[in-house]
Amino acid sequence: MFGFRVSVFLFVFFVSGILISGPAHGQVYENSFDVPNANDWINARGTWNVSAGALLGRGGRFDPDCPRNDGWAWVGDPPITLPDDFSLRFGVEFLSPPAGRLLDGVGRHGGIMFCATTPTHHRDPRISGYQLYWIDREGDHGFNLFRIDNGIATCIAGSECGVGGGGDLLDPPLEWKVVVDSRIIYFWGDDELLLTVDDATYRGGHLGLFVWGNNQIAYDDFLINEGGLPGCGTCEPEVIEIGQVYDHQLDCLANPIGAPIRVPTRIYSLEVEDLFEGIISVSSDDFDPSLSFYNDFCDEVARNNVCRITEADACLNVNLGPGIYTIGVRSQDPEIAGNFSISVSRTEEVETFSRGDANADSRVDISDAIFVLNFLFLGSGTPFCSDAADINDDGTLDLSDAISILNRLFFGGREIPLPGLFDCGADPTEDSLDCERFSSCEI
Repeated sequence: MFGFRVSVFLFVFFVSGILISGPAHGQVYENSFDVPNANDWINARGTWNVSAGALLGRGGRFDPDCPRNDGWAWVGDPPITLPDDFSLRFGVEFLSPPAGRLLDGVGRHGGIMFCATTPTHHRDPRISGYQLYWIDREGDHGFNLFRIDNGIATCIAGSECGVGGGGDLLDPPLEWKVVVDSRIIYFWGDDELLLTVDDATYRGGHLGLFVWGNNQIAYDDFLINEGGLPGCGTCEPEVIEIGQVYDHQLDCLANPIGAPIRVPTRIYSLEVEDLFEGIISVSSDDFDPSLSFYNDFCDEVARNNVCRITEADACLNVNLGPGIYTIGVRSQDPEIAGNFSISVSRTEEVETFSRGDANADSRVDISDAIFVLNFLFLGSGTPFCSDAADINDDGTLDLSDAISILNRLFFGGREIPLPGLFDCGADPTEDSLDCERFSSCEI
């Protein structure tokens, strides 16, 4: 029905303390190694010490059960147990030069093991879990993720098994991020998603670090959170600001609320410093987007796919108080992703109307032509929105506007110019007319 507008109002009640914002996540472990020798990691093998604000690891002594001389350390004393769903961030710097590959054919090599059943080393027949590492070696250069089953390694993603892994990277990233949920394992290097693996064999367990025998690696700024990365689900949130337009891609997979499958997604964090009334809009030529708002518990509290901005495909009309808000952009088809634009605009920045609804009664009919004629020849009924009465969009109000709407209604005349009869949008043509108020398109 003409004039029907889906508008979602989100209000913040400061008296009761209710605020729609990013979700709270339980912190499991944090260590920036700022205190020398304050190491709560179990040294299983090799040499590990805190120095210069980092945990430094070197390869271990010869061990016939693990002859490759790796160094291993495990977080916690006793070792902590990871949640089934968790996110992990930490810094990594390989202090050994890349030229090491010329000496042993391996070069820089090291990484982590997570969801491990026992804190030993990856060749121990008692251990199972996942091992993620970087390696310089020519045949499998880049990242590899192995599932360890009782000491037996199986490549499930990465350069060695030909599934992602950042093999085109010359050097290992300095920041690693791992997210594990009930089904999927994600890995980012310097904010680039490098691995996505569907494997739910192991969850919980312990977290360890390892260093190849001739390497020295500095690990730093460990943060483990329960329940995934901030921003609802497993997708890394990106900060957006009011008044800006961003061109992005859907580059993460996540489950919409209640859905059994994962769809292409991008999560944003919006900080509001004062009262804000406006519109969040998304447009894409590649896929059909949906736009969502989340509360503290990552429940989707608002969604709107009907826009009063003609050039947008999905919109949310919002009325917000100070706080940090979580926004999600998704593809409605799990098989299709691509590029899109997202913007956040104040209400006063978007002057919208429906062309043809001259009397702003949320209908387009003969009364609009009569309204224009009365205004022109009887001096009555001044339009609050001159753009809406400029039916043919020629920048003037005259008899041709009344004729245009009558031709369209009764004789199938030419299409009414944008934003059209039944959509709300801005005037694409610069002219002297304005739109002081158009109630049918108001938030």
